[in-house]
Amino acid sequence: MPSLIDVAHASHVISETESRRVYRFNGAVLTDVKIDGKWVTISVL
Repeated sequence: MPSLIDVAHASHVISETESRRVYRFNGAVLTDVKIDGKWVTISVL
């Protein structure tokens, strides 16, 4: 599993709010939501 730093360098954030972010990573689109202060990936398209 890549570290958050690796993901930040290799991804392109499409949109981001305080509790949700959508970004492209290695050709896939991922959606993260913040739950209890932690980012959790909820979908990979």
